[in-house]
Amino acid sequence: VEATPHAVAPVLADALVELFELADGVDHDVDTETNRVTFEIAGAGLGDPTGIDHPIPSFLAVGLARTLDATVRVEVRDDPLTVTCRYDSNWSRSADGTTGTDTEPERRDEASAST
Repeated sequence: VEATPHAVAPVLADALVELFELADGVDHDVDTETNRVTFEIAGAGLGDPTGIDHPIPSFLAVGLARTLDATVRVEVRDDPLTVTCRYDSNWSRSADGTTGTDTEPERRDEASAST
């Protein structure tokens, strides 16, 4: 698959329906001016697709992130069910080109937690 949103979006939509059978149908809209791909899903299975870590938005976001080599932010809306993925290869990139966060996460071990 060519590493463009226009090439990967229909492949991901088709895989949700035909390969993984997680939905009855998926339409997609790509807007490269705003770095956005929106998927409208019909007949989603496996519980609440707006819940955290549901396979439908997870699959779409990871598929875009891996193919485009970009960070992807996801917004899920219900009625109709839409998954909007916004991508940008410059989000959360450090000087050495690796992805990361702006600050180190706070770490606590048992010794520091009890003091």
